Amino acid sequence: MGNRADRRRFLQGSAAAAAGIAIAGSLPAEAAAAAPRERGRGPADLIIRNGKVLIMDEHFRTADAIAIRDGVVVGAGRDRDMRRFAGRGTQTIDAGGGTVLPGINDSHLHLGGFGLDYPPFTIDVDKATIEEVVAAVRTAAADAAPGAWIRGQGWNDNRLPRPPRRTDLDPVSGDHPVVLRDFSAHAVAVNSAVLRMAGITRDTVPPTGGVIEKDADGEPTGVLRETARELIGAHVPPFTDEEVSDVLDRAIDLLHSLGITSVTDPGIGLGRLALYERKAREGNLGLRINALLSAGTTLDEHTAKCPRCRIRHRGHVRSVRTR
Repeated sequence: MGNRADRRRFLQGSAAAAAGIAIAGSLPAEAAAAAPRERGRGPADLIIRNGKVLIMDEHFRTADAIAIRDGVVVGAGRDRDMRRFAGRGTQTIDAGGGTVLPGINDSHLHLGGFGLDYPPFTIDVDKATIEEVVAAVRTAAADAAPGAWIRGQGWNDNRLPRPPRRTDLDPVSGDHPVVLRDFSAHAVAVNSAVLRMAGITRDTVPPTGGVIEKDADGEPTGVLRETARELIGAHVPPFTDEEVSDVLDRAIDLLHSLGITSVTDPGIGLGRLALYERKAREGNLGLRINALLSAGTTLDEHTAKCPRCRIRHRGHVRSVRTR
């Protein structure tokens, strides 16, 4: 497996095999699109051979090979024993003596946000100096369409001498609204254009639990923490479904390359749930998702919105989050 594509296919396949879950990207297109066949009949979609397959039972046994059909493990054992599952359409991967691990679960990952944290959607402002943050915004503003929003992510005031302020961002942002989220997603730094849109002034009272940072003269610096971030929320344009769908594809590819095959996605809305369901129905959701629906303030509100929420074949809504 000398190139990245081979490595990615191997990780996708091996994770799916050992975890017993389907990864659409790891299966032949014909198999991924086909209706489920009876378990125990027909050739396997994927056989991984010449490896050290971790069975993960109480004895921590290993096998040389494993066979998968419709995302379910149908056999594990010696290489020669798995040959009986091979057919004309079976994909075979030689593990080259490597270890085949179960798919890894990320127990807390905001999947859409994870993908949106990367270019071209978001600029990287995880920098060591304010000057570097400003330079990144200057470059983005020069390349952006007139009036386009500039979004950044990653600044860390444990690394920086202080947070970025509107006085840093205004001279380089022109007519572009700028919103830079910190690494923890608990604070944002915005320029004066965003403060004006949201009507945030020296007299604005922050929501309970929020902080509007101010300078020595009592003027907002552009740094909003915790619930104060909600003051600008209605003014930041949402990403389109097409953009989010593309982001999810990129994020899932990256997760596959790391052997991650299932996630818990906390605090999603009904729109995101519907997108997951559509992608699963189309065979384009290569993760098993445990979704935590953001229900609002009460469980009754959740029940009224979503009496039966699930992601068919690819996940469940097992929990809700209230505020």
